[in-house]
Amino acid sequence: MPEIEYLFEKYKSNDDKLFDFGYPYRYNFNRNVNKRLEHLCKLAGVEKMTSYTFRHSWATIAYNDCSATMQLISLCLNHSSGFNVTELYVKKRFDQIDGLNKKVIDFIFNEVENEDAEKLDEVMGKVG
Repeated sequence: MPEIEYLFEKYKSNDDKLFDFGYPYRYNFNRNVNKRLEHLCKLAGVEKMTSYTFRHSWATIAYNDCSATMQLISLCLNHSSGFNVTELYVKKRFDQIDGLNKKVIDFIFNEVENEDAEKLDEVMGKVG
């Protein structure tokens, strides 16, 4: 993105980190970002948000609306522990579960229609 390329150069780190924003600890950086966000929210007249609000929203949109996998979301959020942390960020949409349940039920009952009546008990035994 050409609009922000100058920022990469401005905050480029001289050590093993990708960026250096001038804060010795990441908590100081997050605290400063959240203070600024609080100020912007007041100016805009919206409820208080933090950097985590944006991370949770991004993860939920990526998963529910963009079909991103948990692995990819985990990578994007820089979660070293993978699913354990990433799943906390994503607000699950249950219509995906409903759709999968419908597919499973359709699969079971379509198979039953193609089998003779004696197989019905066998298939239902697998389900129950």
